[in-house]
Amino acid sequence: MMECLRIPALSTSLETIQLPERFMKLIKRLKNIQLINPDFVPGETFGELITLSVNELAEQPGVGVLYIDTFKELQQLAQSAPAVEAIDTANMGIDFAKVDISQMRLSLAGVETKYTKALEKFGRYLKTEDMGEMLQAILHAEYEQLVAIPTWGKGSITQLLAFRDRLREEIIAIQNGDIDYLALESVLIVPKRLINCPLNKLEAVLLEDIESYFDKSSEMKVDIAQRRWGFVEEKKTLEEIGADYVVSRERIRQIQADIRQEFLGHMRVSQPLVWEALEPEISPDLSVKMQTLFPVSPLNVTSSNFWIWCQGRQSLSLMSIPRLIKRS
Repeated sequence: MMECLRIPALSTSLETIQLPERFMKLIKRLKNIQLINPDFVPGETFGELITLSVNELAEQPGVGVLYIDTFKELQQLAQSAPAVEAIDTANMGIDFAKVDISQMRLSLAGVETKYTKALEKFGRYLKTEDMGEMLQAILHAEYEQLVAIPTWGKGSITQLLAFRDRLREEIIAIQNGDIDYLALESVLIVPKRLINCPLNKLEAVLLEDIESYFDKSSEMKVDIAQRRWGFVEEKKTLEEIGADYVVSRERIRQIQADIRQEFLGHMRVSQPLVWEALEPEISPDLSVKMQTLFPVSPLNVTSSNFWIWCQGRQSLSLMSIPRLIKRS
């Protein structure tokens, strides 16, 4: 008979997790295997650990029947984790049903790559094209709701609940005054409207988001974005890039469309808000007002077209579009 024990939150780090001795021995064994076989990754959190397959575990050296049975038991116990986590958040004094998030949006700029597929899948389930509007749905997601969704496996459920816990931690930090989301201090939760945002702060945020997006993207997407937006080198045509990759002009256009959509989700400041902030300042000396930060950018961003697109405009007078970043 399984004893009654407290299951940690799915987001709990394996470095600080506390479980009965047999489970701790299992975790230690899996960490030791990773030292010998770098291709085997037990994960960094409890949620990632229990998404491992039994077959994958059985293939590892030194993992016998006893360890397999212990792992199966741990997976079964993890089914009770959502209920326990609800108690944990209640003990923090936060009732998420009463937290006002009406002026908040989810920003993909702070979303780790490991959560992306689960979020995209949840977005399709909610039938929303704007993942920024999924904040409330994610905050209140529960295991019972997710397990009832057709085609949702344990891996997707675990990842979404782990991200939900990450969002809840961010909300708690905001509620406690540790993070000022209105000043864009959070990369996960951003305001729907900007209030007195200095231009140099806006510039810094946009550039941070570009670098963050590039860090998460494939080399091919980074190359296409740089060459289509005019980063680093002169802007290239769809035909020129297609020839380099031995694909059609249409295929490059499709990839570019995907890049734009993905980057829009990574922008902490939406296109309308960028324009709202810049429109009152449009003048030939705008570049002077926005050149104080990032005087040397590793991206060498000098493309007027890119900044026009960031603002959601079709075109603007070239006199009014500054070279926001000096070449290094």
